[in-house]
Amino acid sequence: MNGAIPIHTEYFPPSDPALPAFALQIIKLVDSYMIWVGTTDVQAEEVDRAMGQGNLCKNWAYGLPTKMNCVSAGADAIGTSLFGSADSDTALSMAQRLGRRIGKPVFVSVDIGERGGYVGGVEVRRELGRIEREIVKRVLG
Repeated sequence: MNGAIPIHTEYFPPSDPALPAFALQIIKLVDSYMIWVGTTDVQAEEVDRAMGQGNLCKNWAYGLPTKMNCVSAGADAIGTSLFGSADSDTALSMAQRLGRRIGKPVFVSVDIGERGGYVGGVEVRRELGRIEREIVKRVLG
């Protein structure tokens, strides 16, 4: 049996020059996923270094699917914030949506960092939405 933990890391160039680039790391655990997404200054070929330069506990949450998710596509997943500020629910809402869509427990850390902070919230949320759709594709493949 191979003891390696599957890790997928990906670089997302900005869709607009005013926006930062994003990095994504998906770690497949036994029956759940650990997902980190954050802004990065590293180049695409160095994306494996992005998570180490980010902040895991800046905005970290847990999403858990429920049996009701199977009955109603609009049902909310259960979730809780693990670390982060009370004024940002980005990781929590993403963890709940991913838990519902993937059907497995999901730990999500979102680190939009200083570069992401000065850009308008709508643009950053749009980028995170694009990345979230890619996460679902990668996991459900």
